[in-house]
Amino acid sequence: MNILTNQQMQQVDNSAISEYMMPSILLMERAAMAVAIAGKELLALEGLAGVLVCCGSGNNGGDGLAAARHFHEMGIPVRILLLSAPEMFTDDTLANYHMALKWGLETEFYEDQKEQLEALENWKSGRFLIVDAILGTGISRQISGRTYNVIQWINRHPSPVLAVDIPSGIHGDTGKVMAIAVDAAKTVSFGLPKVGNVSFPGAEYNGSLSVADIGLPPDLLMKTPYIARRLSESDIADLLPDRPKNAHKGTFGSLLVIAGSIGYTGAAIMAARGALLSGTGLINIAVQESLNHIFEQTLWEAITTPLKEGEDGGFSAEGIKWMHDQKSRSQAIVAGSGWGNGKGWAEVLEGLLAQVDCPMVLDADALNLLVNRLHLLKELKLPVIITPHPGEMARLTGMSVDAVNNNRLQTALEAAKEWGVHVVLKGAGTIIASPDGEAVINSTGNEGMAKAGSGDVLAGIVGSLLAQGMQPFQAASAACWIHGKAGDVAADAIGKRSITAVDIINALPEVYRRLETKEGFNESHAG
Repeated sequence: MNILTNQQMQQVDNSAISEYMMPSILLMERAAMAVAIAGKELLALEGLAGVLVCCGSGNNGGDGLAAARHFHEMGIPVRILLLSAPEMFTDDTLANYHMALKWGLETEFYEDQKEQLEALENWKSGRFLIVDAILGTGISRQISGRTYNVIQWINRHPSPVLAVDIPSGIHGDTGKVMAIAVDAAKTVSFGLPKVGNVSFPGAEYNGSLSVADIGLPPDLLMKTPYIARRLSESDIADLLPDRPKNAHKGTFGSLLVIAGSIGYTGAAIMAARGALLSGTGLINIAVQESLNHIFEQTLWEAITTPLKEGEDGGFSAEGIKWMHDQKSRSQAIVAGSGWGNGKGWAEVLEGLLAQVDCPMVLDADALNLLVNRLHLLKELKLPVIITPHPGEMARLTGMSVDAVNNNRLQTALEAAKEWGVHVVLKGAGTIIASPDGEAVINSTGNEGMAKAGSGDVLAGIVGSLLAQGMQPFQAASAACWIHGKAGDVAADAIGKRSITAVDIINALPEVYRRLETKEGFNESHAG
């Protein structure tokens, strides 16, 4: 599914009106009907007795006013709370306001009086649905004043909230919370989702998200430029490499894993296990000689190559030479998990990047070592995928962690373009961005996966799919979806709190089996 910016969605609306001769008020009417249908379902589900519609002055408020009329026609008691005077309304909102008056709907203006909100507390014994039609996707300023007060009251009230298009207070282009935002039980977005609907932190305020068809021409939606996509289960199944019946281990590629150090052997083991269970034919792990026995006893299916250690981490000159020779025999490389930040590992990284012979995944400590060496990325001839979490991305970009998280999509896209690499910005709603401006916002995974080692598993899955011949952007996108879905399968089995990286690894076979058999998944934990 395509994801749009505010400007792109506005372009769709304008084209529908000017090129396809669809009156704007007709689009508003269809949006309102979608809200009313969703609201009626919530009323029945929660056993509620009425609807309070909170409306702003823009078209979002017009959607709410029209939805109030539909609720009324359904025989549902409805009240309207207006946050602006009619002279502030857009044309279509004003038309729906007058229709609401003609229909005899109970309407009042909020005058920033605490007593007004207190008087609403016990309407229908407090058993009512709140429809949030205050602000749409186009807000650009921090919320304050009467709007802040109403949103604060909505969030304190026990009633469930149905948000119109996007929860009020969420920036439509970034997902940033503009001082405060409505915490909805359900959000009905129109036509296509906006960035703020699916990018965190804003996505957390949706509750469940549905995208309503309001009659926008399908060919218009198809040809409209978009900023990002969300991949579906069928997309991922189609991306996976074929497994021919006459295959041998060489068919499925060779992956070189350069990972692990004293105290961090688990990182290398989890990356290798993630790769093994994702279908790579042969895995070779370059390890420090003193640690080889740990890998020999733990990873029976992988080859381990013990290399003499350098004076400050990493490998000796002979080890680095072996690593260079091995690069040409591998279809992909995973490097950085569990390295530490010693000077010896910086030499390993510089050696790897000096002569890249195959696609490479750089994770964890390799990213920290890149902070003062970003120029090395710009000189690469073959694709590199970097997998930073927000803290690592903050160090790489010089931004604060909050700045990264408040504009995750644009941060990833700009970094990918500037550095010429594929960026996997990990976290809730992981962003995958390519140097040519393509982006995916991942839809799988859950908060239980926020455990040490989870990122190492992801690096191994990405490397495995690269070694099997997938293109970098596809490999990164598919790996994130599969990794997150494995976390969802684990959560279904044992609960989110107890998930570990090993549980994610153990769930991978079930994820691949269901993708290959088209059996499908329980979507209860989808992000």
